[in-house]
Amino acid sequence: MTDWWTTGTSIASAAATVGAVGVALWVAIRDGEQRTAEKRDAEAAQARLILSRRDSEAVLIIHNNSQLPVIDVGL
Repeated sequence: MTDWWTTGTSIASAAATVGAVGVALWVAIRDGEQRTAEKRDAEAAQARLILSRRDSEAVLIIHNNSQLPVIDVGL
């Protein structure tokens, strides 16, 4: 009878460990996705503060209303 209890508790312990690892992985993946979304939102908000207008055929005026510098401009 004791062997059944030992086996049963070992199986239950292994199942609980697998479940805990699964939950930890799910939380880590969800947290990473949330951080990525927050970073994208912050970058988009900063990009909305950069304004441009064409002054003439060959002149493009860029106004940086943000706290961060404009590092790269592609035309």
